[in-house]
Amino acid sequence: SIFDDEKNKRNMVLLGTKPNAFEYQDIKKMLRAFVTRGVNKDFKFVVMWPAKQWRKRILLDLYLFYLNKVKKQPIDISILTSLPPLAYTSMVMACTHLVLQPRGGASTARQLMKWGQGKVCVAKGSHNELFFKDAQSIDLVSFASFSELAANLNEQIDIKVNAFKINAEEQRSLSVLAKLYS
Repeated sequence: SIFDDEKNKRNMVLLGTKPNAFEYQDIKKMLRAFVTRGVNKDFKFVVMWPAKQWRKRILLDLYLFYLNKVKKQPIDISILTSLPPLAYTSMVMACTHLVLQPRGGASTARQLMKWGQGKVCVAKGSHNELFFKDAQSIDLVSFASFSELAANLNEQIDIKVNAFKINAEEQRSLSVLAKLYS
């Protein structure tokens, strides 16, 4: 089954669903929190990066070098600039966690959950938390700080139940539309 693949996946966290989902300073704060909590040893990280922000990319690479060589805290991170749609979808579905930006990215998060592929992490009080948690009753990893995010990455969430809820809501919506247009 599709859910059996979850057990065989390497813990991989996608930080945002698009380039510029998080500012450079937020990415740096997240990485610092992951190192402080020690989760950098258990997870691989992926970040989408805008191709035109090469100066900030150099800063990020220098920060990663500092963590690796000076602090002796290596982080396994892939920095992607752009991908064709099929490669993007494959990359997202390979992730066990998606740190969703405060606004946007809901369709990617829905697809990850619909296919039962991983957990979605959202900032407390964000538009995305309100949409998924309050409007659709989805279980999420909610966080008030990046330190709390790092501490809660291993929170137990039943991805099968989330997949069922997302699929049930989709079927309900389709039946309403079918009644409207018949």
